[in-house]
Amino acid sequence: MWVNPQVSSNYTVEPQATASGTSSISLKLPVVESSTVTGLSPTSTITLPVHLLVEAANFSRGASYSTPFGVVYLPTSSSPASLNLSLSVIGLASGNATSAGSIQPMPAWLNVWFADGQGNKISSLLLARYNIEFIFLTSNTTMALPPNTMKSYSVAIHVTENGTSFTEVTNIIIQGAISAGGPAQTTR
Repeated sequence: MWVNPQVSSNYTVEPQATASGTSSISLKLPVVESSTVTGLSPTSTITLPVHLLVEAANFSRGASYSTPFGVVYLPTSSSPASLNLSLSVIGLASGNATSAGSIQPMPAWLNVWFADGQGNKISSLLLARYNIEFIFLTSNTTMALPPNTMKSYSVAIHVTENGTSFTEVTNIIIQGAISAGGPAQTTR
């Protein structure tokens, strides 16, 4: 099990274990939705979160964390015993999820990174066979937006799995505060 101290929830699950006799122990954990688990057999593209919603700097409470996504190494009999997985944000993409198009450098006002279940930045993992690892796409911004405004950006992610590389794209949506009675407007 893993716990992300950055995520809080009103919904909890209480696993209980009872030993022989009258001894027992219980622990309340927040329930966190998991968007996907991608089986890498032996290498394949990863199903990244559809988007990450980030509060604009003038309304932000810090970094925003996406719904966690998982990866599991499912090797064939001739595959290596483990999988080296590297993830890096390489810039803004002009394309979409199926084709990155041209890639521009990341702007200074937008930071995007990957984090583990404890909120630590990560760029690589060593995946043992059949063990699921959960990862968070994380971001913050210094961009200020007026209320009821949204801007969407396609972010290119470079993924390397035991030497095989992919470029994938996910969306970052920067949102100003939503005021009562005002619908959000999306711009690019």
